Amino acid sequence: MFQVNGLNWRISLVEPHSHMLRRSDRSYTVGMCDRTEQTIYVSSALQGEFLRKVLIHEVCHSAMMSYGIIMSIEQEELFCDLIATYGDEIFEIADRVFAALNQNRIVA
Repeated sequence: MFQVNGLNWRISLVEPHSHMLRRSDRSYTVGMCDRTEQTIYVSSALQGEFLRKVLIHEVCHSAMMSYGIIMSIEQEELFCDLIATYGDEIFEIADRVFAALNQNRIVA
């Protein structure tokens, strides 16, 4: 269990063909964020870096829901994919720059 903006969210591993992973078009996905249940459902078949990427993607959805951020589903998917795919690089660069800026302020 984890919290975002004071809301409790759960993560549940489910079988790859669980109804919880079925989209409205009847196809299956590997992860799903359910606002009503405040639960992220993830296929139990996932592992390694792909599992991590799916978890980041779905946690991003839960954060958007928890903070009331509204976008079209296409925009939300692109945003969550951006964070899941490139977030480590973005945050690493920002942390390096931030540390350098803070070091220069202390020394100067």
